[in-house]
Amino acid sequence: MKTLRQLYTYLITLISLEVVVWGMIRLARTFTNPALGLDAGPLAGALALILVGLPIFLLHWWMAQRRAAQEEEERFSLIRALFLYGAFLGTLVPIIQNALGFINHLLLTAFNQPPYRAIFGGEKIWSDNLIAIFMNLLVGAYIFFNLRKDWHASPPNNHLSIIRRLARYLLLVYGLGMLAGGIHEIIRYLFSFATTVGDTPQSWLANGLALLVIGIPLWIVVWRIIQRSLQHLPERIALIRQITLFLLSLFSLVGILFPLGMILNTLLGAVLGDFKTFATLLADIGDPLAVALPLAGVWFYYSGNLRGTFAAEEALKRGRLFRKLYFYISSALGLIATFIGLQMLFAFLIDLLVESGAMWEEYLRDRLTSSIASLAVGVPAWLLAWRNMVADAAQEGEAGDRARRSLVRKTYLYLALFVGVIGAMLSAGYVSFLLFKALLGEADPDLLEQVLKMLSSLILCGGLLLAYHLYLLRGDNKQAQRFLAELHAQFPVLVLTTEDGEFAPRVAAAFQREMPTLPLVLHAIESGVPDETLSQARAVILPGRIAAEPAEAIRVWLKNFSGARLAIPTQAEGWRWIFGSGRSLPMLINRTVKVVREMAEGDEISTPGGRTPFQNVLYVFGVLFGVQILFGLLMFIISLAMR
Repeated sequence: MKTLRQLYTYLITLISLEVVVWGMIRLARTFTNPALGLDAGPLAGALALILVGLPIFLLHWWMAQRRAAQEEEERFSLIRALFLYGAFLGTLVPIIQNALGFINHLLLTAFNQPPYRAIFGGEKIWSDNLIAIFMNLLVGAYIFFNLRKDWHASPPNNHLSIIRRLARYLLLVYGLGMLAGGIHEIIRYLFSFATTVGDTPQSWLANGLALLVIGIPLWIVVWRIIQRSLQHLPERIALIRQITLFLLSLFSLVGILFPLGMILNTLLGAVLGDFKTFATLLADIGDPLAVALPLAGVWFYYSGNLRGTFAAEEALKRGRLFRKLYFYISSALGLIATFIGLQMLFAFLIDLLVESGAMWEEYLRDRLTSSIASLAVGVPAWLLAWRNMVADAAQEGEAGDRARRSLVRKTYLYLALFVGVIGAMLSAGYVSFLLFKALLGEADPDLLEQVLKMLSSLILCGGLLLAYHLYLLRGDNKQAQRFLAELHAQFPVLVLTTEDGEFAPRVAAAFQREMPTLPLVLHAIESGVPDETLSQARAVILPGRIAAEPAEAIRVWLKNFSGARLAIPTQAEGWRWIFGSGRSLPMLINRTVKVVREMAEGDEISTPGGRTPFQNVLYVFGVLFGVQILFGLLMFIISLAMR
């Protein structure tokens, strides 16, 4: 209930604060902007925003401040930290955007370009930008004052540090985006100059310079603050830092591959006879090059920082995970480009053989250049990333086994198998459909061409995707089984039991089924305490009845036993087990076998029921949402390259 109250209070405060700020901005603009002063609507709207938002903001902010003054827990809560930094960014970003608009208008005027060509806010005048900067500066200064007060009060937790770190990296990405966008606009201008002499789109130059004027200082300042903070261990191992570096490296790599393929396609077309003037050729490669060059700089710089996190001792385990994700995703992108290039190359060869009347200039040349460009980009990207993962899986010992059993690797291989099976099935099904249709007397005029193209798809799906990755998966499984069998053989287990009952045979059968190489010895307590040889076991398993009321000799032996003690909560007179009570004996034994397997293989002991079905659903939706974001970013990069 307390969290819900905080969420309600600070969310209403943030929304009403923004309403008041923009109401004040609109009110001031009606007195300085001639276009707005002629209409009563903007003035009425501004007054309405202030009239509605101000009382609500004052009431809820007073409530929040009073609670914060009374309770330390309230003052340093995560939700309050989110509000303060969210409100601060909510004023800082408009200041930056309006400063960008102001400089953009000045540069457009200097280059004799109309204001509507501004990259942002082309319909505004310079006074609109200055008013927005001034109003947001006033509110931002007040929010910053409250942040300083909370920081000077020595926070007892790290909530402010976490949200400040998040705000810094958001500003870093924001500034880096402006920097890359400015370079993009200037390169577009430079490469289009030769074809537009006398009518050069100088608005691109003005927009690019405006982005650089704002983006470069913002990026430098934020990045230097982040670099200075790395002297503190929590900042060096922060998850948000590693995620940001990972995403910057990955998305910039994707942004390089697509434009690079388009540039190669254009150059190959010119070599193979698609004659153009030099100026036209420069203009054609200018747009994709304008995307690739700034992103290449981002990738070169931040992938180096990311590699540093791979080997950081403080976060070695997480660094290994990001390394796997980076190389497997890069390999998947290269494999997709390779597959598409081979598919287009096969289509070109089939058209060349079957369609003797196909026009080189109109059809075949485009097929050939597209296939070669896709292969020239995809094959190196695939092999360079894939060889690192092959080398990891080929290692001897625990490191190689960990690489082969990695969830990321398994997901990659099974996803490739899935796509290969589906693709082969669809290709084979369509070939069968065409052939049966021909046998029934309704053959298509281009039957041979369609069949050959579907067979080429079948070969690629069945060979490159299915057969190769199935071979890798089976090799991983064989090596993993061999390695795990050796680990199990080095983990002897002792089972204490009674001479009668079904406990001992069931335990022995379960271990023989799951871990046949594990040395398992059954010892009846009626025979006395285990001898010195049996005491060398790495773990001892005993039923609940013996664990609850052991004989004195067994109790002393268990006390001195140096290995792990595993008690299965079977029925014991007078005892009620908090966990496991009421479960069937086979279920309890299977759980015990799983724990012993994890101990023998050096894994962390998993907790039963640690994740609810609802959490699993959330994880699935999270993955799907991430894939959707990735696809949207890819489409955005492609659209930039094709402008």
